[in-house]
This record gives sequence, C-alpha cells and structure tokens, in this order.
Amino acid sequence: FQKVENENSKKIKYEYDEELLIKCINEIKNEETRSQAIGYLYKYREENENIAIYLWYSRGTMATLLQEITKIYQFITSSKLTTENSDKAKHIISLFQIIALNPITRKDFLESQILVFLYPFLSNTNKTKSYEIEILRVTSLSVIAALVKQKNYSDVINFLIKTEIIPVILRIMEKGTEIIRAVSCFIIQRIIENSNGLKYICDLRERLFAIICVLNAMLQNKLSDRLIKNVLKIYLGLIGNKDAKNLIRQRIPKKLKDKKFIQSLDNSSKS
Repeated sequence: FQKVENENSKKIKYEYDEELLIKCINEIKNEETRSQAIGYLYKYREENENIAIYLWYSRGTMATLLQEITKIYQFITSSKLTTENSDKAKHIISLFQIIALNPITRKDFLESQILVFLYPFLSNTNKTKSYEIEILRVTSLSVIAALVKQKNYSDVINFLIKTEIIPVILRIMEKGTEIIRAVSCFIIQRIIENSNGLKYICDLRERLFAIICVLNAMLQNKLSDRLIKNVLKIYLGLIGNKDAKNLIRQRIPKKLKDKKFIQSLDNSSKS
C-alpha cells in the first residue's frame, strides 16, 4: 500500500510540474507575466529536463526570448543596463544553455545559430566594467564553455569556427576579469584539443601569431597560479602542431624559461 501511495504521489507531482511548466511557457508570451515566468524556469531549469523541450518546441516562445535579448543590446553599449534587465537576460541565456545541452534540442539549437545572439555581450567594446555587463559576459561564455566541455563537440567547434568567435574570445581573454579569462582560456584550450580546431588556428600564421601574442601578453601581467596554468595548457596544446611549436620557440616568454617560476607552479599544484 505504501509503495502504491508513493507512486501516486510521484505521478501527481509530475503532472503538477508539467501543468506548471506549461503555464509558465504560456506566460512568457504575455508581457505582464514574462519576467516572473522566465525567472521561475531559470530557478528550476536543472530539475525538469522537459523545460528545454517545451521552450524549444512551443510556438513563438524562442522568438519572444530572442526579442528580449535583443532589447538589451542598446543598454550594454550605452552603460544604462539595469539590474532588472541584466537578470532577465542572464535568466534567458541560462535557459538557452539547457536547450543547447539537451540531447533532443541540441542539434537544432546549434543549426539555428541562436548562439550568435549572445556574441554582442562578448564583443561589446564599452569600457565600463559594470557588474551587470560582466555577469552577462560570464553567462554567455559559460554557454559556449558548457558546449565544448562535452565529449562529442566537433559540431560546436565547427560552429565557433564558422561564426568567427575566436578573435572575440581572445580579446576578452587578454583584458577580462579573472573569471572571464579563465573561462575564455578553457574554451580556447578545448578548441585546440580538437583536430579541426587546431588546424583552423595553425593553418593561418596571422591567427596563430595572434593567439601566441595574447598568451605572452597575459604572462607579462600578474596572474593567479590557476590562470597561469590555464595559459600553459594552451601552449601545450599548440605545440602538437609543428608550425605552432616553431613559432612558440621563437617567441617564448622569459617566464617560461625561468626554472624557479616553473618550480613554484609545481609546488602550488601539490599544496
């Protein structure tokens, strides 16, 4: 009897969750209830895998979310981004991430090139380092990082190459905050771990030179040990290519020739 009761409770909860999910999806299309519905789906995005499916396949939902994202562009360039708008955009971007990672919606999401709508948050040249803008940069980068973190990610690499996001990532990798640099380094690292990604970077000398210059410039600044190790992982990935190895040998930073510096990194990893 207890087992049957538990199963019935689970069924009721599932049906309630689905009913509430459908209600939130419908409320996204209503401007008055949109923000609250998006916030609810964001809060429970990891507890119900069907959220990604409902978002993607319900009529007009993705178009509405994209409209909300594009409304934010004018604020990130004018430094008038409010916390309310920033939170809404962050929630939407995080919902895009679960769509991108869901095995049912992942392929269609990539092919739709919706990910490109996040690029303005990364390529924004506004020098104002407001908390709201930085949060949107980190959240957007996290979507890309989550995609390249997966085992089978060749399609993601091809997408990133096709949409030419690598120069943008390099710029923010050089001048961003600690966390932005760390996530950017991880993305570049994963790109060069893929044969197509490494070939793309190394086939054009100017592109390879640009990456090495950014890495060298980063090492000239004061970085955390963790970030330095992220940079070193990219160097190690690049030397798998003959041309990259020769260029790195020609332009190797003084820090990497310093035995005491390398030893200090080894000691920090053991502590």
